[in-house]
Amino acid sequence: MKKILPALSGIAMFLIYTIVMVLIIRIFNWNFIIGFIFSILAMAATVLVTIMITNNKSGTDYSFYGIHIMILSALYLILTFAVNLRCVLIHYNVFAEIAFDLILIIGYIMGIAFIVSARQHTEAIDRHDHQKNQFIKWLEFTVKSAQDQTADGEIQKRLEKLAQEIHYQDPQSNYNLQPIENRLEDTANNLLETARSRQMEKEEVFRMCDEMTRLLSERRRLVLMGK
Repeated sequence: MKKILPALSGIAMFLIYTIVMVLIIRIFNWNFIIGFIFSILAMAATVLVTIMITNNKSGTDYSFYGIHIMILSALYLILTFAVNLRCVLIHYNVFAEIAFDLILIIGYIMGIAFIVSARQHTEAIDRHDHQKNQFIKWLEFTVKSAQDQTADGEIQKRLEKLAQEIHYQDPQSNYNLQPIENRLEDTANNLLETARSRQMEKEEVFRMCDEMTRLLSERRRLVLMGK
């Protein structure tokens, strides 16, 4: 049904345009022929874009700075009708009419390409931000996993304290935090590997925990500076 409605709308636009041009305007010349062809192309493009949007299963909003792709399509269609009707009525040079129509087509295609690429770029940034925001959760999970691997009470308490420090970190991340987060990731992986090897020396574990605490403090300072 979603595919049928745009098609029916396209047919209705074609019939109305044909009736206006053939039965009411009734000026048959090369301007009419060229305008008729480009108008059909504009209607077909509008219908195809409408079908694409209505059958968009990903839920992507194809708009950029409030300009939706459907608004662009409607504007292109209206301008095409207006330009071709004007050329038919005042007998513009045929080549000038073709030039006008080609400019409209090029502008329309560039507009669609810009909106789609901008939308995709925005979604890529959102996905990257989402992945970066998962870093603190991963870090806390890794420390808790190391805690579960040891039976030493003192080590467990120190790791639990470290997990709490991580838990209250700001989850937002940015490129300025990348060096510190890389070092935190390396230390956390080393801590987990040490725990899994069952060779957790208390001094070494405490040293890694102190290092992570220092890095977390530095990260917190950089986050506050960036706000």
